[in-house]
Amino acid sequence: MRIREGGTPHGRPVVLVHGLASSSRCWERTVPSLKADHRLLLVDLFEAATGGFGLEAAAAELSLELASRRVRGADLVGHSMGGLIALHVAASSPAMVSSLVLVDVPALRPIRRGRVAQIGAVARSSISVQASAVSLVVGSLMRTNPLSVLSATRATMAADLAPQAAAAAAAAIPTLLVWGADDHIVPVEVGERLERQMPAATLVIIPGAGHQPMWERPDAFNTALRAFLTR
Repeated sequence: MRIREGGTPHGRPVVLVHGLASSSRCWERTVPSLKADHRLLLVDLFEAATGGFGLEAAAAELSLELASRRVRGADLVGHSMGGLIALHVAASSPAMVSSLVLVDVPALRPIRRGRVAQIGAVARSSISVQASAVSLVVGSLMRTNPLSVLSATRATMAADLAPQAAAAAAAAIPTLLVWGADDHIVPVEVGERLERQMPAATLVIIPGAGHQPMWERPDAFNTALRAFLTR
């Protein structure tokens, strides 16, 4: 992975981890709302990838990278697959994490649909979202090693991070769950189940947003994020 830094060097660290078939560009509409008072670390999981990809390996690498940069007590923000990686980090290195923000994260199984239905859900999301969001995904895929994306897709579809969610809950890590109300890929019911399993979690549902609320409804997303980080 590669990490680029921005914001205020001595501010409270916020680590932003993108999802599958994406890149750190997905946070472009979030960075301006945070850069004045936070040290931002934007993670690119695939930019330097040349082969297979595993969630636990990515989480271990991220933990090492943060430690090498003397990052402790970070607010860890993960979208979709990036949220799975954030959960792994929180479960394995809770002292490194001050809070968690999990955005449309497929952390629990089963999502009650078969593979064909899931492909249909992805297609519906692609049709309904803004054209700029589709171009963001396409652009990211064009710069990514196909084998890495395939491995990451398999890992994400097979993931069930209930134990990691339980570990984060046991560590009393404050958690914000953010969901697009119209997410066809990871439905809101997953967020509702996560909220029930994580007593320190609060669920915020953003109307009019699909699987990428930080891009599709940035004002509402940024308001929820900043309110949580401030609290």
